[in-house]
Amino acid sequence: MINIYFIKEKSFHALLNIIAGIIALIIPLSVRYIHYIQIKSIERNFPSFLRDITSNIKSGMTLTQAIRLCKGKNYGYLTPYVNEIAAKIDWGISFEKVLTVFSKTIGSKSISRSVKTIIETHRSGGNISEVLDAVVSSVTELEKIKKIKEQEESVHSKEEEEAEKLFNEL
Repeated sequence: MINIYFIKEKSFHALLNIIAGIIALIIPLSVRYIHYIQIKSIERNFPSFLRDITSNIKSGMTLTQAIRLCKGKNYGYLTPYVNEIAAKIDWGISFEKVLTVFSKTIGSKSISRSVKTIIETHRSGGNISEVLDAVVSSVTELEKIKKIKEQEESVHSKEEEEAEKLFNEL
């Protein structure tokens, strides 16, 4: 009777350890996945934000006015960052510093490259609306290329799986 109790207790502890291990893996992985989804959403909405700024500038607004006008729009996960950018510019923080902090906070390579281009244009006194248009088109084009590449990789991996199955059957 005592031996059966210890066997049941050991298997119960083993089961608890397995469950704890699964939970320990699932929580960090799900947090990382949620963060990944948010970053991808921000990257998808960033060109829309830049387009809105560009159209506002072309209608005769200054850069700060154009950003302020974008404050009330919905850009998904980007919206709180847009509101923060507009608020910081209202507080008198420089445009360059605000965008640099935004870029570092997001941690996306494509947004970082876009922000660097925008800042360099702003520093040099170039036509900001033309540069924003160029950045939007390049970001959009890069997203299309990424999608095509992912589709090709998916097809290629399926072809490899079929070839492996065929080889294993022989």
